[in-house]
Formats: sequence, C-alpha cells, structure tokens
Amino acid sequence: MNDHHQTAACGPPRRGALLLLVLSMLTLFMMIGTLMLVLAIRARSTARAFADAVAGPGIQASEARGLLDEALMVLLRGKAAAEAGEDSAMPLESLLADRYGDETLTGEIQA
Repeated sequence: MNDHHQTAACGPPRRGALLLLVLSMLTLFMMIGTLMLVLAIRARSTARAFADAVAGPGIQASEARGLLDEALMVLLRGKAAAEAGEDSAMPLESLLADRYGDETLTGEIQA
C-alpha cells in the first residue's frame, strides 16, 4: 500500500520532459549561432563597403595595403624622436616599448 501511495503522489510519469528540454536548448544554440553568422556576414560587407568608400577610385589595393602596413609599423615600433614632430599624431608612442620597455643595450662581441 505504501508503494501505491508514493506513485500516486508523483503523478503521471513525465517521459518526454528531458527530451523537450534538450531539444529546446539545441534550438536556442542554433538560433544564437545563426544570429552570429548573419552579424558576421553583414559586418564584413559593411567593412568592405566602407573601405571602398574611404579608399576611393584613385587608390589601388596594393597602395592601400602598403599604407596600412606602414601605419601598423609606426603603431608597433613608434617613430624616432627626430622623425616625430609636433604635427605627428603619435609622436613617441610605441606599443612594443610600452610592453617591453625602451631601454637598449649597446656593445660589441669579441671573439
């Protein structure tokens, strides 16, 4: 009688509740993945359109890449004090010097 009382209190067995929970979580992850994919595709197309608008018809892709490479090197290594003037946007800034310091050692190796 005790076993009958416990099964009656639990109610009908819920066989598909866990399956429903797993399927709803998979659906949620698929929707989030689709959203990220759509956002990435739109961001890429927007970035390309912006690059084309900024570069204009006069600048070739190789020239633009060269300018970007030069700007990256200036950002990483910085400019020398003689090159950096008052009109420079980043007069003495260097990401590598900020990270590792700008002290240098000089010397000669003798055999």
